[in-house]
Amino acid sequence: MDEEFLINILVAGKRYSITIRRDEEEIFRKAAKWIDRKIMTYQSKYEIPLEKQDILALIALQAIVEQLEMEEKNDESLFEMKIRELNNELERYLKDTK
Repeated sequence: MDEEFLINILVAGKRYSITIRRDEEEIFRKAAKWIDRKIMTYQSKYEIPLEKQDILALIALQAIVEQLEMEEKNDESLFEMKIRELNNELERYLKDTK
């Protein structure tokens, strides 16, 4: 079992102390950098300065949309794989019955 430890992460200019497993540290740091890049993107995209809360809400929305798209894509690929398996099984059956 991985031991947990405390790390400090800077997100949107604010420092957060969180307890994570050692094997999660890299992904948490990458996520913090991703959020900061998205903040800069949104800040430069709009002529009117947005408040950080609004920017973070847009980032959260974008992240969830991307996650849901990935889940749907994965679901479709599993469905397609199952259809191919059934098709192959049917072809083998038809060959055996000739």
